[in-house]
Amino acid sequence: MNVGIAKSKTIVFVEDDPVVLTAYRMPLEREGFQIKAITDGLEAMRLLSRFVPDLVILDLMLPRFNGGEVLKYIHSNPCLNAVPVIMLSTNSIVEGTEEYVWERAHRRLLKDSCTPAIILQTVQELLAQHLVPGDVASANPSVGSSAAKNQTIVFIEDNPVVLAAYRTRLEQGGYHVESARDGLEAMKLLGRLTPDLVVLDLLLPKFNGVDVLKFICSTPRLSSARVVIFSTGSIIAATEEYVLERANKRFLKDSCTPSIMLQAIQGLLADPSDSSVNQSDGSQPTESKADGVLADIKFAG
Repeated sequence: MNVGIAKSKTIVFVEDDPVVLTAYRMPLEREGFQIKAITDGLEAMRLLSRFVPDLVILDLMLPRFNGGEVLKYIHSNPCLNAVPVIMLSTNSIVEGTEEYVWERAHRRLLKDSCTPAIILQTVQELLAQHLVPGDVASANPSVGSSAAKNQTIVFIEDNPVVLAAYRTRLEQGGYHVESARDGLEAMKLLGRLTPDLVVLDLLLPKFNGVDVLKFICSTPRLSSARVVIFSTGSIIAATEEYVLERANKRFLKDSCTPSIMLQAIQGLLADPSDSSVNQSDGSQPTESKADGVLADIKFAG
């Protein structure tokens, strides 16, 4: 997005921490965006009742009215329905938030693992794509979403924010996504379902990702399923290589985004005859980018 376009875009940034607000606001203004800063939920709703911005960045933990209540207000106002919303909060707050609240947001970013550069990238992506809930926006136009509609992905991840962000992007790409949040639930799901691809976090409750991967390898019915390992560098580095050899790709959470994941999956599923494993995406755990996910995001854990 060029500066000329950015100058015509206004962002409402709702954040009560002045240090966080300044850190994220500066790169957006340097890029040319107009920023209206708000420090509490009531003030945010008052502004949004008389002004329709191009995008809202919304902290979840706010004084007076919290971010969840502001998000509900946005979706109750027909004038604001098409405005992209980026939710920004901490892990501890996110874990206590009902998922239906997060599902109303276009992107979800965790402060612990987000940088100003990621905020800027996310804003640019949303405004360039004009995404609204339910829209299908393929990161790879050469792969039609009609083919994706016949393909199923099982996404195994215990962090609800990470899961929601990546699931939303994959569903926008046309895929049917089933999810599991622990190893036992994953094996039960895979015991009755034959997916085209499995995205697998290695650090899971009950049974870990390595146990799930061994289950996949020991089940002949799942032999054709592509497997994408999606975890942190320290966990991948501590996992024995013979286990990881079953995976077709490996991604580090702090250097991946939902858009990158979608593009990689489209490539893996585009050619059913391609059974190669361990394709390199520059995602080996020897070195990870400081900026990391969300992007759609960047998330930790």
